Amino acid sequence: MLKGILRIFAWITGIFLLIFGLTFALLYFRQDQIRDLVFASLNENLETEIQVKEAGISLRKFPKAAIRLQAVHAAGSRDLSDTLFYAEDLFVEFRVWDMFDSEIPISSISLENGQLNLVKNGALNNWSIFKEGSGDSQAAVKLESIKLKNIRYRYQDEESSLKGFISDLLAAGRFGGSDWNLDLQIQSQAESFKSGKEHYLQNPIIVDGAFSLKGGEELELVASQLQLATIENLKASLKTGQASVFSLEHQELDLQQIKNIYAILNMEWPENLDLDGKAALKAQFIIRENTDLRTEVFAQLKGLNIESGDFQFADLEAQLEYYRQGAFDRLEIRELKSLSEQVQIRGTIRQILKPQLKLNISIDEDQDFWAKLLPEDWQMKSGHCKVDLNIDGSFPDWNSLGGIALANAKIDGNIDWEKLEMEIGDNFAFESKLGRSSFLKQNLQIDTLLIKHGDSDLSLKGRLIHPLRFISDSLTTLGAEALIVSQHFNLQDFLSEGSSSEDDSLSLDWKKRLDLRTRVHLHEFKFRNFDAKELKGQVYINRRAISGEGISLLADEGRYQGKFVLRTPEDSSFHFQAELKATNVLVASVFKSFDNFSQETITADNLEGRLSLEAKIEAPISPDLQLDPNGLEVLSEMQIDQGHLRNYEPLQALSRFAEVDELKDVSFNTLKNTITIANGEIRIPDMAIASNVLNLNLSGTHNFENEIEYIITMRLGDVLFAKRDKTSGNKEFEEHLSVSKRDDDHRIPIRISGTVDDPQIGIDGEAMGSSVKESLRKQGEEIKGLFKKKEEKKEKDTGLKFEWDEG
Repeated sequence: MLKGILRIFAWITGIFLLIFGLTFALLYFRQDQIRDLVFASLNENLETEIQVKEAGISLRKFPKAAIRLQAVHAAGSRDLSDTLFYAEDLFVEFRVWDMFDSEIPISSISLENGQLNLVKNGALNNWSIFKEGSGDSQAAVKLESIKLKNIRYRYQDEESSLKGFISDLLAAGRFGGSDWNLDLQIQSQAESFKSGKEHYLQNPIIVDGAFSLKGGEELELVASQLQLATIENLKASLKTGQASVFSLEHQELDLQQIKNIYAILNMEWPENLDLDGKAALKAQFIIRENTDLRTEVFAQLKGLNIESGDFQFADLEAQLEYYRQGAFDRLEIRELKSLSEQVQIRGTIRQILKPQLKLNISIDEDQDFWAKLLPEDWQMKSGHCKVDLNIDGSFPDWNSLGGIALANAKIDGNIDWEKLEMEIGDNFAFESKLGRSSFLKQNLQIDTLLIKHGDSDLSLKGRLIHPLRFISDSLTTLGAEALIVSQHFNLQDFLSEGSSSEDDSLSLDWKKRLDLRTRVHLHEFKFRNFDAKELKGQVYINRRAISGEGISLLADEGRYQGKFVLRTPEDSSFHFQAELKATNVLVASVFKSFDNFSQETITADNLEGRLSLEAKIEAPISPDLQLDPNGLEVLSEMQIDQGHLRNYEPLQALSRFAEVDELKDVSFNTLKNTITIANGEIRIPDMAIASNVLNLNLSGTHNFENEIEYIITMRLGDVLFAKRDKTSGNKEFEEHLSVSKRDDDHRIPIRISGTVDDPQIGIDGEAMGSSVKESLRKQGEEIKGLFKKKEEKKEKDTGLKFEWDEG
């Protein structure tokens, strides 16, 4: 059985080899005749001349027979005589049994290892080399296929050129005639593309696919399956005419490939712009005479993620249109929204690399979303914010979208928020239960802003000038015109605390970038120990100063009015100026409010009464808002009613000197004077004090080192003599009292000097002498008046002798 099968196989093989040998021998002996028939067939169907170096029979295309033409050169059509192609080998293929006919129809043509040059000039081209048939004419070439292998190609027209390399190409269909039609299978590379003055394709890209090619004078190329570089599953078409249009389609393009397309076309991708997602995309590349390449892209996107600098958007849907021609491009955002529709963007972006935005942005999101967009030192801890903004502006690049360029854009629209908790930098945090504002150009009109910071609450209504520039540029000042109302305002909440736990200083650094013009109404105001109600007025804050006009408030059970300015230069100490009017305030409360003015000589425990004054104040002030007493200058007109001065050490010393216990608690109905402070010294002009103990005059100085120099001039009345200890051992004072008993109008000057803690008390000799002399002069005048009519005049001894220390 096996031997029979082998015998049959041997017979079949032998017959096949015999037929093959006879066929090859026949081809060899008839090769000249066959070659002539092939050339005749070519010349009958071609309108161009083909030059061949060598020709011969080849079996390389078996089972078909072929004539191998070597070093083949073909000119273009008669319209354009440019070289159409050159091939090292050109195989004209035909069926073996056709060699027995008088004509040999050509079934296929193969070009290998050569160059293809396609040229188009207006309506003329160099590839129309096949004769056109008319009616039922058989002149049109009926080829089964044309094959290209290892062919370099070049396409050129008036506006564009394309160069590349074909590894393999198979074209099948109808060649020649006005309605020729080819199906193509191609594996190739595109190496360069130029349109107008623009050069594309920085690196060679793969162009593989299946195409159908139709036309004669005009071309129509359709790709049912195409790969460009790493992008697969593309559909493409090319139509030529007055405009050449190359179209690409992809049903689910990975957006990461968009960068590849830009790289393929040698186009610059926007820096720091990253896209992720899928897109159904259709792109058209349109070439017209005397114009740059026009690109049109239409895209439907899903699962879109966009990241550019500080801006991040995730899970978006979009409908986009992109247009580019020459150096100009435009992106039309027909719709860009989140799946929840809480983010919606519409508008136009021109010049993608240097974007010119005209957008409407509507975002209604919670803290997690906004935290990604805010500057690095701004933290949104919680809250909900809704914006509806129109943005119109130009930016040097996408990195500037959140910077100063955004601040220069024209912006209008609304911003609303609720339950907002923010931290700005290291020193400022606030809460806002509710807020509503609107942008107009670069200014933010605030309709409602409720803020809680520390123990303070604020309600703000007004206008912020250039707030975005303030946020994005550390050198920009924030302007504001606003009405500020507060139920409770603690100034310390808005002053930066010192860096160490031992440092209780305060800082005004927060105001360096502010230019605020505000009307304030603070129902309760607190700063350290000072508490006030119904504080009203105009307050101005900028880098150089804090000032107030028309300030009025209720504090210390009275009323304050005035104005002030605190100048805060960066290169020197602060300087404070104020004009103050106080009406009927409690003196003890004032001292408590201002922490006894940082001294212990006379405190709230020593004073009672109602104070009214008008004062002008100037002083250097430290950054922690402490007055420098050595530089303090005050001119004040003051009045104290229903006053008490208790346990004041200088009067205590006087009490011991004069042995009068009542000086420990001196009360008086009204005390008026003009007090000045300068060069670290309080100057008290002579003033009369009518007290419960005695009537006296007081003048002198008291400096901030607690060094005192008082002159007290007093007239002791009957009450004093009655209460005084008769066994006093102070002989000097007793001598003066003996004088006073005989002269009730006589004033006794007492000097109190030294320090508050160690006062030195004695009779002021100079003042005493002057006082006695004045008293004697007055008495002499009275005597002269009594005895002026008497002729006899006689001096009489007064009977008094005064001795005092001249020093």
